[in-house]
Amino acid sequence: MPPVQYQGLRLPNFVVILFAKKMFFVLCAWGFDDAPGRMLTWAFENFLIELGLYKNPFDLDCGRWEILATKGTWLKNLWQLARHLNVTIELDPKVLIRPIRQNDRSIMGEFHRIGFEGTDLVVLKVVANFKCVLHLSDIV
Repeated sequence: MPPVQYQGLRLPNFVVILFAKKMFFVLCAWGFDDAPGRMLTWAFENFLIELGLYKNPFDLDCGRWEILATKGTWLKNLWQLARHLNVTIELDPKVLIRPIRQNDRSIMGEFHRIGFEGTDLVVLKVVANFKCVLHLSDIV
């Protein structure tokens, strides 16, 4: 924000500060076996299951896929902030959902591939989560 000499209020950029605080928490808590670390791990696993995709969620187009994530959650907000600030968050592939069988695909990715979008995709996600279907091979 512009300083006073340029008619600004010298206010900090609150979006950048919020993103930095969230990333600092991730860096301090990720992988530790204490309450914040376990909560972050469980929240991230839930976030991945909500999306139902094999990819790094922070690499996905937030505008297209955010409808699958619960509104107001901490990780969804981190995702939106990263997209807004054009920041790339890279994750170790070991923490992402992977196929459990050879040539397997995610059910949500397949629904999207054949043309489902928006609220139709949300309805399919609810049914898939209720039936415990995450992979295409789960329905075989």
